[in-house]
Amino acid sequence: PIPCVPWQSQTSGQYQRRVHGGGVRLTVIRVNEVPCEFKGLPADFAPCYSGYSSGATNTSTYYVGDKEMEYLTADEAQSETFYGRFMSYEGEGNVYDLSPNYDTAFREFAELFEDGLIRRDARVLFVDFLTPNANLNLHTVGRLCFELPADGGVVTYSEIKTWRFWRYLTDRGKRLFAMEIIVTMMVVFYTWEELSEIYKEGFMSTGRSFGT
Repeated sequence: PIPCVPWQSQTSGQYQRRVHGGGVRLTVIRVNEVPCEFKGLPADFAPCYSGYSSGATNTSTYYVGDKEMEYLTADEAQSETFYGRFMSYEGEGNVYDLSPNYDTAFREFAELFEDGLIRRDARVLFVDFLTPNANLNLHTVGRLCFELPADGGVVTYSEIKTWRFWRYLTDRGKRLFAMEIIVTMMVVFYTWEELSEIYKEGFMSTGRSFGT
């Protein structure tokens, strides 16, 4: 789960607003070192790394500067397979949750990149974030994907969705819940009525009555 940033005040001129920001999680999927196919390569080209596959994923802890990015399986990270533009990725990887403090999170983000977060063994970087809107009872969940194929380049993709996780809060939610129960009961009742008629009169006779 992505942690949530506490309320913070932001002042602009004579106005002040309170902003509820969401948490940010960084996930890097790396691959293991493989033997180089070409002998006698300059030192700058070694070591060699393969393209991404679940079996080639590096499952060791990732150290970036003084920060530790623990490796989590898909179950531990509560993540699923993600389909980018280039290929699909399992929900595993080295994970780092930025601080819930606004200023500290920005500093950590900058330090991670300055200390070499993205190296030659990295195949994808995910930036997951959550932004709750307390006024409208909405949550926006986003993922920024930066794919790093073995042959070079960066392939970007983003997926941003807005949900109402807490559907049944407030009076509006209670009315919605009541209407959904009524509709469900009507569907069950009329389905039972039709099935009973088919059982009593037979399928063929019931079909002829539908036709008339």
